[in-house]
Amino acid sequence: MVAKISIGRSIRGILHYNENKVIDGEAKLILPSGFAGEVENMSFEHKLKRFEHLTILKQSVKTNAPHISLNFHTSENIDDAKMQDIAIAYMESIGFGDQPFLVYKHNVDIPIKMALLQFWW
Repeated sequence: MVAKISIGRSIRGILHYNENKVIDGEAKLILPSGFAGEVENMSFEHKLKRFEHLTILKQSVKTNAPHISLNFHTSENIDDAKMQDIAIAYMESIGFGDQPFLVYKHNVDIPIKMALLQFWW
């Protein structure tokens, strides 16, 4: 597994990117951690409002749109449940296990599977 961390400038932008991938059939949301409700019933606005609410509550935080990509070789053939476990363990290992985050599994035509995680602190 290779992790790539980048800092975005917009919660909306990161969320929009991943949600568009879902709409286009190129990704799926496999884990909404820190969100109430079922994954299938969560709209873009629901997800965005959750993060915006947290931003309002903690206005002192200036960097609130990190993006983590966990990359796996296709030979690893990781199912969604295992990828969820990996994402949770990874977030806990970097001290963000209690933060809300979304895990998207991207379908790509190269020999890497990607789980994209967004979290805000």
